[in-house]
Amino acid sequence: MIALALTALTGIGEVSAQSNAVSINGSIIANTCTLNTPNLTVDLGQVSVGAIMAVGVGSPIPASTPVTIQLTCQAGANVAMTMQDAATPGSTLPYIALTPATGVAGGVGIQLARASDNSAVPLGPNAQWTVATNVTAGVLSIPLQAHYYRTASGVGSGAANAGALFTLEYP
Repeated sequence: MIALALTALTGIGEVSAQSNAVSINGSIIANTCTLNTPNLTVDLGQVSVGAIMAVGVGSPIPASTPVTIQLTCQAGANVAMTMQDAATPGSTLPYIALTPATGVAGGVGIQLARASDNSAVPLGPNAQWTVATNVTAGVLSIPLQAHYYRTASGVGSGAANAGALFTLEYP
C-alpha cells in the first residue's frame, strides 16, 4: 500500500506560472475653489472732511460699505487670504494708501475690515489669514467692509481712490 501512495504523488504535473500587471491610474486633487468675483469696485461716496474720525479710527460716516468676495468651493476646502495695498504692496499699515495722483485727498486712507467683528483685514505679503476651514461644497462668501480711515491730524479734500490686491490659497 505504501508503494501505491508514492506512485500517486509522483504523478502530479509541474506547476506553471504567468506574470501579469495591474495598472492603476488616478490623481490627487486639491480641495480648491473658483473665484466668482475677481474684480470688485467699491464706491465709498463723498464724505466731508469733518466727518472723518480721529487719527487711527475708521469713519462710521457714511456707514461702512459692504464688500463681498464670493467663491465656489469643493467640499473640504480650506481657504486663506493675503491682502496687499496695490500702491505699496509691502505695507503692513492697517489701511490702504490712496492712489498717488494730482488732487488726491490727504490724511486719509481706506480700511478693509471683516464684517463679522469690524476688525481690520491684515495687510502685507506675509499677513495671510484663515478665511474658512473644511468648507461645505458650494458658494463661500467673504463679507468685508470698506471705510475711510484717518491717517494724520489734518485731512485735506480731494480724490480718495485706492486699490488692493488679494490672493486666495487653498492650503
